Amino acid sequence: MVVLDTSQIKEVGRALRENSAGLLVWQWDDRFQTALSSFITIDSKQVEDLLMPTFAFVWDAKSIRQASPIVQQIAADVGLHPGQRLYTTDPNSSLVLFGAWWPWGNGETISLRMGVSASSLSASDAAALQAELKGSFGL
Repeated sequence: MVVLDTSQIKEVGRALRENSAGLLVWQWDDRFQTALSSFITIDSKQVEDLLMPTFAFVWDAKSIRQASPIVQQIAADVGLHPGQRLYTTDPNSSLVLFGAWWPWGNGETISLRMGVSASSLSASDAAALQAELKGSFGL
């Protein structure tokens, strides 16, 4: 069994929820097991500013080839395509928090999915991480 420090999940989720109040409304996305918010593109700089202190690594469809295996797996799981970005915490950690930045085709809206992934977890441990994430966003 892998032992992970989940305090980072609580801290990051709470901080994002509190710092984005009035800007983002969070809901749970069962499809990807992530916290989800959509916003208009005019707010993208403000949302990026919220992400940058925590998510120091930014990947796109080209740079993802240089990412660690766990980050490449996250990109495959959420489907990273040209024009989209993947923000992550330390890509060499056993626990990676991520933000999937998906511009819509209308050019007016962006979806942001916040998730967590860890290497070598049982299904029950992975479910516990998802529950921790969901709770940290108050969902």
